Amino acid sequence: MIAAELENAALARLKAAETTLGYSWRTLDSLPLQFDEALEQLASQAPAAWAVWTGLGQGAVQGTTKAYPTSLVMIVAAENRRSERATRHGGSDAEVGSYQLLADVAALLDEQKLGLDIAPLTLTDARPLFFRGLPKATRNWSVFALTFETTVFMRRGAAASALDDFATFHADWDLPPLGSIDASDHLTLETV
Repeated sequence: MIAAELENAALARLKAAETTLGYSWRTLDSLPLQFDEALEQLASQAPAAWAVWTGLGQGAVQGTTKAYPTSLVMIVAAENRRSERATRHGGSDAEVGSYQLLADVAALLDEQKLGLDIAPLTLTDARPLFFRGLPKATRNWSVFALTFETTVFMRRGAAASALDDFATFHADWDLPPLGSIDASDHLTLETV
């Protein structure tokens, strides 16, 4: 499915770039469904990037394919116990801030197809995420969301074309309450 392929390809690209980035990701994963409930645990996993596919829009027919608009959201997080500013700006070379994570993810994914049958990803939005009532352990981290728009292409009727026409129905019945009577039905539909 395109959702898993898109998430996995984006995360693999970030992982492959570690040698040139100058830092290592502690976490590269799909976004947990209960992200807001796991904030305290996730804060200790920075620098981190999570990927989440947002679904398909209405498709448009293009010959034998159908083009569906979709987007991939990348959540990046940096943690620094020195100060709120350091969570965003970083510090020494070993302390990466969320602004650097945001810039690196944008540079690595924007205008990329990631080896998939998609239009190149286009960065359309980047904004900070704020959480109310943060646990104390998560107050020293900074989180941003980057939205990448793309179009996925799928063959029209690809799954259905592998099936034969439905013309015959057959069922075997085991009816123990009626004295172990076995029954069989076979129905052939007439073509009109």
